[in-house]
Amino acid sequence: MSVPAQHTPAVDEIGKIETHGIDYIPLHDRHSTPKNLFYVWIGAQMCFGIIVLGWLPVAFGLGWWSSVTAITVGLLVGSLLTGPRRLVQSLG
Repeated sequence: MSVPAQHTPAVDEIGKIETHGIDYIPLHDRHSTPKNLFYVWIGAQMCFGIIVLGWLPVAFGLGWWSSVTAITVGLLVGSLLTGPRRLVQSLG
């Protein structure tokens, strides 16, 4: 007969793997808020926008390097605008 594994407490850390997987999450490990779900849902909605915006440089007739430059600059500006908000949210 095998000995059951001890439950290790779940810890939310950036870059760590979810310890519960698809298993039931005990009430004491649940600490999400509707605000957290909002960011997940808005991120899913922005995915379609990213596809459309990735198509725009081609539609405007930009060449390969112009398209890559425009997308890279857009990604950099977007990251600078949203990155600090995400960092503050994860720390507090």
